[in-house]
Amino acid sequence: MDKKEFLYWCQWLKVRWPNAKLDDFTVKSLFEDFKIYDDDVFGKVLLHYFDSGNDFLDWSKLKKLCREAQVEQFASIVQQKKLAAKVEDERIDPPSSLETYLEMNGYKSFAEAVFYKTQNLYKYNKIRQWQKELFKPYINMNYESAIDKGWTFGIGVTDE
Repeated sequence: MDKKEFLYWCQWLKVRWPNAKLDDFTVKSLFEDFKIYDDDVFGKVLLHYFDSGNDFLDWSKLKKLCREAQVEQFASIVQQKKLAAKVEDERIDPPSSLETYLEMNGYKSFAEAVFYKTQNLYKYNKIRQWQKELFKPYINMNYESAIDKGWTFGIGVTDE
């Protein structure tokens, strides 16, 4: 925030809190404390402080509120930049490859994806009867346990 912006807010404060002692020395000193904050952050904090019904200015409380609001603003900016970068990455390389699908869904391999998709289809009765029979022993297992118990990726072979 620059001096002109800070002086504007000091005038605003004098109108709302006539008992505030905002002489030249105090304003210069306070400017040094508050110049690190954005004008909009400082203004929003003051407006909120006034709307909250505070009868007296508590500069240490205002500084704390400004710090919190500034951190929140920076976090928001960082989130917006991350989102914009993700959108740009997806524009350049849309998530259409198998590798992207596996990564987006947290699978380490194609076989793991097939296992969990089959498990899901089994639960909703969306697979053929012969597939149900082959998959039945593995229905309540995770991928690693199913591999240990003999599940293999493939079309399925019966012992008939």
